[in-house]
Amino acid sequence: NFYVDFEGHAKNPRIAEMLDKINHETLFMKILGSYPSAKLN
Repeated sequence: NFYVDFEGHAKNPRIAEMLDKINHETLFMKILGSYPSAKLN
C-alpha cells in the first residue's frame, strides 16, 4: 500500500494531471477526500 497526503484540490488542472498519471501506474487507486481550501477573512 502507498498513501499520499498533500495540499491541493482534485479539480485543479495540475493536481488532476498528477492523479491521472498515478492512476495509470497503479492497479487500484482510491481518493479518500478532496476538499477546497477555506477562505479566511
